[in-house]
Amino acid sequence: MSLDWHIGKTELVITSMPLLPQFLLNDPVSFHRVLPLGGATQCRLIAYVKTAGSGTVGTVAISYRAGGYSGTFGDYAPAGPFLLVNVAGTADTGWVDLVEAAREDDTSLALVTFGGNGAASPALSYLTVLLR
Repeated sequence: MSLDWHIGKTELVITSMPLLPQFLLNDPVSFHRVLPLGGATQCRLIAYVKTAGSGTVGTVAISYRAGGYSGTFGDYAPAGPFLLVNVAGTADTGWVDLVEAAREDDTSLALVTFGGNGAASPALSYLTVLLR
């Protein structure tokens, strides 16, 4: 099994990146996919960090919810990879094992952010999720 999820934005600015976890851009609809992950065991996040979050270690991560989509952030749990966006250039998590509970055929994956300082606004290009 191999799945690629290209976010499709050439520049994605995370304005005033939040400290506490939330859906990417606080948007539960645009940055999620329900995928058949029954055969997937690993996940990888790759992005080009055009503008790094200054003075902070902001993070983009994947969270999951078994059983399909939910627009409620509290229904999701960390799935595995965490991409740091505090340094400009290519950021890559490498292959990370998906948590066992995320390996279902109706898993909803959502991109989330956290660890910002509420002021810095990192800009990303070519954010891609790879699954195998």
